[in-house]
Amino acid sequence: MKKNKPLPAPPTKGSSLLKKKSKEKKIRQLSLADDLGIIFSPEKEKRSTKNFATIFAKTIQTESLLKAIQEKNAAAGPKPPAIASLKKWPSPQDELDLHGHTAAEAEAKTDFFISRAKNSRLKTIRIITGKGLHSPQGPVLQGVVEAKLLEFRAQKKIIAYRWENNAKQKSGALIVYLA
Repeated sequence: MKKNKPLPAPPTKGSSLLKKKSKEKKIRQLSLADDLGIIFSPEKEKRSTKNFATIFAKTIQTESLLKAIQEKNAAAGPKPPAIASLKKWPSPQDELDLHGHTAAEAEAKTDFFISRAKNSRLKTIRIITGKGLHSPQGPVLQGVVEAKLLEFRAQKKIIAYRWENNAKQKSGALIVYLA
């Protein structure tokens, strides 16, 4: 059996162990106002009072900054007119009624109708999908036609569309603004 070593006696006021501890740095208690980045950074640099724009301007040359802004504006392309300005456009010049059609037929007819309207240089058209009140699954054509219009808007074939009574549930028709 091994014998346990006796524990050292606790330090007294005059002992060197107590003096050693008092010479060590005390641990600072942090407050909510303390900036941890400054406290724990190895350089102990002061936080800059400069704003982001000033720092960024020094790091990038003015010429390349102007070029970047021009590239961004060119990539954005022309902005589509706001819905408020679209209200000044003519009332629907033609309409397509999709009542009684299947989803596939509605998608094909919508595609053809918008292409024909663009070729005829129409500005505004109406697509009637119906509310889907007589369909056991609820409205089907509304979702199909709206998905097709979103696709056309991404392709910049149309500028915008809106539900005729400003709500999908209240309306069975879409107003489409052609590009």
